[in-house]
Amino acid sequence: MGRPKAKEMSIHEMLEYDPDSGELYWKVPLGRNKVGDRAGHRTPNGYITTRIRGKSYPIHRIAWQLYYGEPPNGEIDHINHNKHDNRISNLRDVTRSQNQRNQRKNTCNTSGVTNVYKCGNAWRVYITDPSTGKPFTKRCKNFDDAVMLAHAKRMEFGYHPNHGS
Repeated sequence: MGRPKAKEMSIHEMLEYDPDSGELYWKVPLGRNKVGDRAGHRTPNGYITTRIRGKSYPIHRIAWQLYYGEPPNGEIDHINHNKHDNRISNLRDVTRSQNQRNQRKNTCNTSGVTNVYKCGNAWRVYITDPSTGKPFTKRCKNFDDAVMLAHAKRMEFGYHPNHGS
């Protein structure tokens, strides 16, 4: 009787997760992988994935399943916005709406502050209320007032404190 085939093994039998480093390691030799090899490779979209049974899986979803014993219910949010940081302390199981409220600052942003835009001689605060889907918008004469208003609205609407950082 030989060793079991990948299709007969559970993910727990194939991979080991280190929650402190966020790395996955092979527990069994599969294909070119040897026992102890790090699992996964970076993809063009910035995430780390690995192939199991001919299908590609994001490492952050596997990490969640290995750590908690069940797949995540929703999306996995990288709290610090680093797609390579799969430490369990950096991952959270969230809805799509919650995930959208923890994004990096847009690359087109010229004010340096998320949700604050230059508008003629004034500044505009523009942020979506996720409970209604409607945008909140207000003009401010002073940049500092716009920054304070944007911050207050992000907190009021339940945006993650890292949103826009």
